[in-house]
Amino acid sequence: MQPEGEEEADKALIDKNLNASAHIYNTLNESILKNKEAEVITLPRKEALKLRRAAVICNQSLGGIVKSSRAREDRLIVEQHLMRKTAQRDRIDNMAHRARLLDRMRFQSQSDSAATPVERALRSIANAERALSALSPTASCSAHGAGIIAAQSRLEPQPAASVLSCS
Repeated sequence: MQPEGEEEADKALIDKNLNASAHIYNTLNESILKNKEAEVITLPRKEALKLRRAAVICNQSLGGIVKSSRAREDRLIVEQHLMRKTAQRDRIDNMAHRARLLDRMRFQSQSDSAATPVERALRSIANAERALSALSPTASCSAHGAGIIAAQSRLEPQPAASVLSCS
């Protein structure tokens, strides 16, 4: 979408072009209608100069319209390329996130088959606490569920439980 200033400038150029074109047409049409039977139509120098000025205005305004149109097209092409690159980066990020999730799920499903329920609970709590600390890495974490479960089951804390201290 083009800015308001460009739109107004384009409208002004189009109006200028249409006015000059209408002036040329009306002047020549009047001369032709006055001299219907004549093979050659003569115009006074003053009228010819007015027509020439109108033709110059017409050409200049057409040139301005073309320049504006090309600039708008170039800007839209650049925006399109930027959007494509952004979409490609988002797609790559999405694929990487999906791969990380699949890898985590594969790892958890492999380790869950041999783990005891207490170990699975410890790992789940550690994952939840790790996710909380990832949301706010600078904040202190007051949840210490994996340590409590480890103490109750009289087990040594698992390596995953060593991440529990968010402070």
